[in-house]
Amino acid sequence: MNSKHFQELLAASPSSGFAIWKAPSDEGVHLLIDLGKGGDSFTIAPFQKEDEIISLRGEAISLGQLDLDISSSISSSIFNGDSTSREDHCAGVEQAIKTIGNSNLDKVVVSTQTFVEGEFDPFQVFLKLLKAQPTTFVHLSFHPASGTWIGASPEPLIVQENDAFRTVSLAGTRAVSQQIEAWGQKESLEQSIVTDYIKGQLAKAGAENIRIERPETLRFGDIEHLKSDIRFNTSNPAHVVSYLHPTPAVGGTPLKEALDLIDQVEGHKRSYYTGYIGCSGVNLTTTYFVNLRCLQFHHNGLLFFTGGGITLDSEPDSEWMETREKLNSLMHHIEKI
Repeated sequence: MNSKHFQELLAASPSSGFAIWKAPSDEGVHLLIDLGKGGDSFTIAPFQKEDEIISLRGEAISLGQLDLDISSSISSSIFNGDSTSREDHCAGVEQAIKTIGNSNLDKVVVSTQTFVEGEFDPFQVFLKLLKAQPTTFVHLSFHPASGTWIGASPEPLIVQENDAFRTVSLAGTRAVSQQIEAWGQKESLEQSIVTDYIKGQLAKAGAENIRIERPETLRFGDIEHLKSDIRFNTSNPAHVVSYLHPTPAVGGTPLKEALDLIDQVEGHKRSYYTGYIGCSGVNLTTTYFVNLRCLQFHHNGLLFFTGGGITLDSEPDSEWMETREKLNSLMHHIEKI
Protein backbone atom coordinates (compact mmCIF):
# COMPACT_ATOMS: atom_id res chain seq x y z
CA MET A 1 0.00 0.00 0.00
CA ASN A 2 1.22 3.47 -0.85
CA SER A 3 0.25 6.82 0.66
CA LYS A 4 -2.28 7.58 -2.08
CA HIS A 5 -4.13 4.30 -1.51
CA PHE A 6 -4.09 4.95 2.24
CA GLN A 7 -5.64 8.39 1.74
CA GLU A 8 -8.34 6.94 -0.50
CA LEU A 9 -9.30 4.35 2.12
CA LEU A 10 -9.21 6.91 4.91
CA ALA A 11 -11.59 9.17 2.98
CA ALA A 12 -14.32 6.55 3.57
CA SER A 13 -13.90 6.72 7.36
CA PRO A 14 -16.55 8.73 9.23
CA SER A 15 -14.06 9.47 12.03
CA SER A 16 -10.74 9.50 10.09
CA GLY A 17 -9.55 7.04 12.74
CA PHE A 18 -7.06 4.29 12.03
CA ALA A 19 -4.58 1.95 13.71
CA ILE A 20 -1.32 0.39 12.52
CA TRP A 21 0.23 -2.34 14.66
CA LYS A 22 2.27 -5.49 14.97
CA ALA A 23 1.94 -7.96 17.85
CA PRO A 24 4.98 -10.05 18.89
CA SER A 25 3.53 -13.18 17.26
CA ASP A 26 2.53 -11.46 14.01
CA GLU A 27 4.50 -11.99 10.82
CA GLY A 28 3.58 -8.59 9.41
CA VAL A 29 2.07 -5.21 10.15
CA HIS A 30 -1.70 -4.67 10.22
CA LEU A 31 -3.80 -1.65 9.26
CA LEU A 32 -7.41 -1.03 10.25
CA ILE A 33 -9.31 2.07 9.10
CA ASP A 34 -12.40 2.94 11.10
CA LEU A 35 -15.50 2.44 8.94
CA GLY A 36 -17.88 2.23 11.88
CA LYS A 37 -18.70 -1.38 11.07
CA GLY A 38 -16.92 -4.58 10.08
CA GLY A 39 -15.68 -7.89 11.39
CA ASP A 40 -12.50 -6.58 13.04
CA SER A 41 -11.87 -4.00 15.74
CA PHE A 42 -9.01 -2.10 17.33
CA THR A 43 -9.58 -0.74 20.83
CA ILE A 44 -7.94 2.28 22.47
CA ALA A 45 -8.96 2.30 26.13
CA PRO A 46 -8.03 4.94 28.74
CA PHE A 47 -6.57 4.49 32.21
CA GLN A 48 -9.66 5.79 34.00
CA LYS A 49 -12.83 3.95 33.05
CA GLU A 50 -14.94 7.12 33.02
CA ASP A 51 -13.03 8.35 29.94
CA GLU A 52 -14.05 7.30 26.43
CA ILE A 53 -13.16 3.83 25.16
CA ILE A 54 -12.54 4.11 21.42
CA SER A 55 -13.37 1.19 19.17
CA LEU A 56 -12.28 1.36 15.55
CA ARG A 57 -14.27 -1.06 13.38
CA GLY A 58 -13.50 -2.26 9.89
CA GLU A 59 -11.56 -4.97 8.09
CA ALA A 60 -7.91 -5.42 9.05
CA ILE A 61 -5.46 -5.74 6.18
CA SER A 62 -1.77 -6.58 6.03
CA LEU A 63 0.67 -3.86 5.07
CA GLY A 64 3.42 -5.01 2.75
CA GLN A 65 4.98 -1.67 1.92
CA LEU A 66 5.98 0.43 4.95
CA ASP A 67 6.45 3.87 3.44
CA LEU A 68 3.22 5.68 4.33
CA ASP A 69 2.97 9.44 4.77
CA ILE A 70 0.28 9.86 7.42
CA SER A 71 1.20 13.30 8.75
CA SER A 72 -1.44 15.04 6.67
CA SER A 73 -4.08 12.54 7.82
CA ILE A 74 -3.99 13.37 11.52
CA SER A 75 -4.91 16.49 13.41
CA SER A 76 -2.59 17.28 16.29
CA SER A 77 -2.74 19.85 19.07
CA ILE A 78 -0.05 22.13 20.48
CA PHE A 79 1.24 20.92 23.86
CA ASN A 80 1.41 23.82 26.31
CA GLY A 81 1.92 21.89 29.55
CA ASP A 82 4.99 21.14 31.65
CA SER A 83 7.18 18.10 32.06
CA THR A 84 7.19 16.49 35.49
CA SER A 85 10.18 17.79 37.46
CA ARG A 86 12.42 15.65 39.62
CA GLU A 87 11.37 17.66 42.67
CA ASP A 88 7.66 17.19 42.01
CA HIS A 89 8.00 13.48 41.33
CA CYS A 90 10.10 12.85 44.44
CA ALA A 91 7.60 14.84 46.53
CA GLY A 92 4.78 12.70 45.16
CA VAL A 93 6.70 9.50 45.90
CA GLU A 94 7.41 10.68 49.45
CA GLN A 95 3.70 11.37 49.96
CA ALA A 96 2.87 7.92 48.57
CA ILE A 97 5.36 6.19 50.92
CA LYS A 98 3.95 8.08 53.90
CA THR A 99 0.39 7.14 52.95
CA ILE A 100 1.33 3.47 52.50
CA GLY A 101 2.87 3.48 55.99
CA ASN A 102 -0.30 4.89 57.54
CA SER A 103 -2.96 2.94 55.64
CA ASN A 104 -3.86 -0.42 54.14
CA LEU A 105 -2.19 0.49 50.83
CA ASP A 106 0.46 -1.99 49.66
CA LYS A 107 1.51 -0.29 46.44
CA VAL A 108 0.72 2.70 44.25
CA VAL A 109 2.08 3.55 40.80
CA VAL A 110 3.21 7.16 40.35
CA SER A 111 3.89 8.36 36.82
CA THR A 112 5.60 11.25 35.04
CA GLN A 113 5.16 13.06 31.75
CA THR A 114 8.09 14.38 29.72
CA PHE A 115 7.72 16.60 26.67
CA VAL A 116 10.38 16.62 23.94
CA GLU A 117 9.96 19.58 21.63
CA GLY A 118 10.66 19.21 17.92
CA GLU A 119 9.31 18.11 14.56
CA PHE A 120 8.73 14.37 14.26
CA ASP A 121 7.17 12.11 11.64
CA PRO A 122 4.80 9.79 13.56
CA PHE A 123 5.14 6.93 11.08
CA GLN A 124 8.94 7.10 11.25
CA VAL A 125 8.71 6.95 15.07
CA PHE A 126 6.56 3.82 14.69
CA LEU A 127 9.06 2.24 12.30
CA LYS A 128 11.97 2.93 14.66
CA LEU A 129 10.17 1.21 17.53
CA LEU A 130 9.13 -1.64 15.25
CA LYS A 131 12.76 -2.32 14.40
CA ALA A 132 14.14 -1.77 17.90
CA GLN A 133 11.47 -3.67 19.91
CA PRO A 134 10.34 -6.69 17.83
CA THR A 135 9.13 -8.66 20.89
CA THR A 136 6.63 -5.97 21.96
CA PHE A 137 3.22 -4.80 20.77
CA VAL A 138 4.17 -1.86 18.54
CA HIS A 139 1.34 0.44 17.57
CA LEU A 140 0.33 3.77 16.08
CA SER A 141 -3.28 4.93 16.30
CA PHE A 142 -5.28 8.05 15.65
CA HIS A 143 -8.81 9.11 16.54
CA PRO A 144 -10.07 12.67 17.02
CA ALA A 145 -11.10 11.87 20.61
CA SER A 146 -7.75 10.41 21.67
CA GLY A 147 -5.19 12.03 19.39
CA THR A 148 -2.21 10.10 18.08
CA TRP A 149 -0.56 7.47 20.29
CA ILE A 150 2.58 5.48 19.50
CA GLY A 151 4.18 2.81 21.65
CA ALA A 152 5.95 -0.50 22.13
CA SER A 153 4.39 -2.33 25.06
CA PRO A 154 6.01 -5.37 26.68
CA GLU A 155 2.96 -6.19 28.85
CA PRO A 156 0.09 -8.33 27.55
CA LEU A 157 -3.27 -7.72 29.20
CA ILE A 158 -4.87 -10.72 27.51
CA VAL A 159 -3.62 -12.69 24.49
CA GLN A 160 -5.28 -15.67 22.83
CA GLU A 161 -3.09 -18.75 22.42
CA ASN A 162 -4.98 -21.50 20.58
CA ASP A 163 -7.90 -22.44 22.87
CA ALA A 164 -6.50 -20.69 25.95
CA PHE A 165 -5.54 -17.15 26.97
CA ARG A 166 -2.49 -15.62 28.62
CA THR A 167 -1.92 -12.58 30.76
CA VAL A 168 1.23 -11.42 32.53
CA SER A 169 2.20 -10.25 35.98
CA LEU A 170 4.90 -7.68 35.20
CA ALA A 171 6.51 -5.51 37.87
CA GLY A 172 9.90 -4.53 39.25
CA THR A 173 12.45 -2.64 37.17
CA ARG A 174 16.23 -2.43 37.11
CA ALA A 175 19.01 -1.62 34.68
CA VAL A 176 20.44 -4.55 32.74
CA SER A 177 23.61 -5.92 34.33
CA GLN A 178 26.36 -8.05 32.83
CA GLN A 179 26.21 -10.25 35.93
CA ILE A 180 23.40 -12.57 36.98
CA GLU A 181 21.89 -11.01 40.09
CA ALA A 182 18.99 -11.98 42.33
CA TRP A 183 16.08 -9.56 42.44
CA GLY A 184 15.74 -7.43 45.57
CA GLN A 185 13.01 -7.67 48.18
CA LYS A 186 11.24 -4.50 46.98
CA GLU A 187 10.94 -5.72 43.36
CA SER A 188 9.96 -9.28 44.36
CA LEU A 189 7.24 -7.99 46.69
CA GLU A 190 5.94 -5.61 44.04
CA GLN A 191 5.65 -8.42 41.51
CA SER A 192 4.00 -10.86 43.95
CA ILE A 193 1.33 -8.23 44.76
CA VAL A 194 0.47 -7.97 41.07
CA THR A 195 0.38 -11.78 40.65
CA ASP A 196 -1.97 -12.31 43.61
CA TYR A 197 -4.32 -9.57 42.40
CA ILE A 198 -4.53 -10.93 38.85
CA LYS A 199 -5.22 -14.45 40.11
CA GLY A 200 -8.07 -13.16 42.27
CA GLN A 201 -9.58 -11.07 39.47
CA LEU A 202 -9.44 -13.97 37.02
CA ALA A 203 -11.34 -16.10 39.52
CA LYS A 204 -13.97 -13.36 39.98
CA ALA A 205 -14.36 -13.12 36.20
CA GLY A 206 -15.10 -16.84 35.99
CA ALA A 207 -11.85 -17.86 34.31
CA GLU A 208 -11.01 -21.54 34.64
CA ASN A 209 -7.86 -23.66 34.83
CA ILE A 210 -5.66 -20.76 36.05
CA ARG A 211 -1.94 -21.63 35.85
CA ILE A 212 0.80 -19.33 37.18
CA GLU A 213 4.37 -19.82 36.02
CA ARG A 214 7.45 -19.02 38.09
CA PRO A 215 8.85 -15.47 37.80
CA GLU A 216 11.54 -14.86 35.21
CA THR A 217 13.47 -11.85 33.97
CA LEU A 218 12.16 -10.01 30.91
CA ARG A 219 14.50 -7.62 29.11
CA PHE A 220 13.29 -4.45 27.41
CA GLY A 221 16.17 -2.53 25.85
CA ASP A 222 18.53 -1.46 28.63
CA ILE A 223 16.13 -2.33 31.46
CA GLU A 224 14.54 -5.53 32.71
CA HIS A 225 11.48 -6.61 34.71
CA LEU A 226 10.20 -9.54 36.75
CA LYS A 227 7.52 -11.43 34.84
CA SER A 228 5.19 -14.37 35.44
CA ASP A 229 3.00 -15.76 32.66
CA ILE A 230 -0.54 -16.61 33.79
CA ARG A 231 -2.64 -18.86 31.55
CA PHE A 232 -6.36 -19.57 31.80
CA ASN A 233 -9.48 -20.57 29.90
CA THR A 234 -12.53 -18.42 29.26
CA SER A 235 -15.41 -18.19 26.80
CA ASN A 236 -15.72 -14.43 27.32
CA PRO A 237 -12.37 -12.62 27.00
CA ALA A 238 -13.99 -9.15 26.96
CA HIS A 239 -15.52 -9.91 30.36
CA VAL A 240 -12.09 -10.89 31.72
CA VAL A 241 -10.55 -7.67 30.39
CA SER A 242 -13.13 -5.65 32.35
CA TYR A 243 -11.94 -7.36 35.56
CA LEU A 244 -8.21 -7.08 34.86
CA HIS A 245 -7.99 -3.40 33.88
CA PRO A 246 -6.42 -1.49 35.49
CA THR A 247 -4.00 -3.95 37.08
CA PRO A 248 -1.80 -3.19 40.13
CA ALA A 249 1.11 -2.89 37.69
CA VAL A 250 -0.33 0.46 36.57
CA GLY A 251 -2.54 1.45 39.53
CA GLY A 252 -1.74 -0.25 42.81
CA THR A 253 -3.41 -2.25 45.59
CA PRO A 254 -6.00 -1.94 46.98
CA LEU A 255 -7.02 -0.47 43.65
CA LYS A 256 -9.62 2.11 44.75
CA GLU A 257 -7.34 3.60 47.40
CA ALA A 258 -4.43 3.61 44.96
CA LEU A 259 -6.45 5.44 42.30
CA ASP A 260 -7.52 8.05 44.84
CA LEU A 261 -3.90 8.66 45.82
CA ILE A 262 -2.80 8.87 42.17
CA ASP A 263 -5.29 11.71 41.69
CA GLN A 264 -3.63 13.54 44.59
CA VAL A 265 0.06 13.11 43.76
CA GLU A 266 0.17 13.20 39.95
CA GLY A 267 0.13 16.65 38.41
CA HIS A 268 -1.02 15.48 34.98
CA LYS A 269 -3.77 13.47 33.31
CA ARG A 270 -2.70 10.03 32.12
CA SER A 271 -5.34 9.90 29.39
CA TYR A 272 -4.63 6.70 27.41
CA TYR A 273 -1.29 5.96 29.07
CA THR A 274 -1.68 2.80 31.21
CA GLY A 275 -4.96 2.08 29.46
CA TYR A 276 -4.92 -0.77 26.96
CA ILE A 277 -4.76 -1.17 23.21
CA GLY A 278 -5.34 -4.14 20.95
CA CYS A 279 -7.41 -6.02 18.44
CA SER A 280 -9.94 -8.78 17.93
CA GLY A 281 -12.15 -10.02 15.12
CA VAL A 282 -12.76 -12.57 12.41
CA ASN A 283 -9.37 -11.94 10.79
CA LEU A 284 -7.43 -11.36 14.01
CA THR A 285 -6.27 -13.16 17.13
CA THR A 286 -7.61 -11.52 20.30
CA THR A 287 -4.66 -9.46 21.54
CA TYR A 288 -4.72 -6.65 24.12
CA PHE A 289 -1.66 -5.01 25.68
CA VAL A 290 -1.32 -2.46 28.47
CA ASN A 291 -0.42 0.90 26.94
CA LEU A 292 3.08 1.27 28.41
CA ARG A 293 6.31 2.62 26.88
CA CYS A 294 4.20 5.03 24.89
CA LEU A 295 3.95 8.63 23.82
CA GLN A 296 1.38 11.05 22.48
CA PHE A 297 2.17 12.90 19.27
CA HIS A 298 1.67 16.68 19.27
CA HIS A 299 2.22 19.25 16.54
CA ASN A 300 5.20 20.69 18.43
CA GLY A 301 6.75 17.50 19.85
CA LEU A 302 6.30 14.20 21.66
CA LEU A 303 4.81 13.68 25.14
CA PHE A 304 6.30 10.61 26.87
CA PHE A 305 4.80 8.88 29.91
CA THR A 306 6.69 6.69 32.40
CA GLY A 307 6.04 5.51 35.94
CA GLY A 308 6.99 3.09 38.68
CA GLY A 309 5.48 1.10 41.53
CA ILE A 310 5.89 2.62 45.00
CA THR A 311 5.98 0.45 48.12
CA LEU A 312 7.04 1.08 51.69
CA ASP A 313 10.64 0.20 50.77
CA SER A 314 10.84 2.71 47.89
CA GLU A 315 13.41 5.52 47.75
CA PRO A 316 12.30 8.71 45.94
CA ASP A 317 15.58 9.30 44.06
CA SER A 318 15.72 5.68 42.90
CA GLU A 319 12.12 5.88 41.72
CA TRP A 320 12.90 9.01 39.70
CA MET A 321 15.86 7.28 38.08
CA GLU A 322 13.64 4.32 37.18
CA THR A 323 11.34 6.65 35.22
CA ARG A 324 14.39 8.09 33.41
CA GLU A 325 15.60 4.60 32.49
CA LYS A 326 12.19 3.75 31.04
CA LEU A 327 12.12 7.06 29.19
CA ASN A 328 15.57 6.49 27.71
CA SER A 329 14.57 2.99 26.57
CA LEU A 330 12.27 4.73 24.07
CA MET A 331 14.00 8.04 23.42
CA HIS A 332 17.40 6.77 22.37
CA HIS A 333 15.76 5.02 19.38
CA ILE A 334 13.62 8.00 18.41
CA GLU A 335 16.48 10.50 18.67
CA LYS A 336 18.10 8.75 15.70
CA ILE A 337 15.33 9.87 13.33
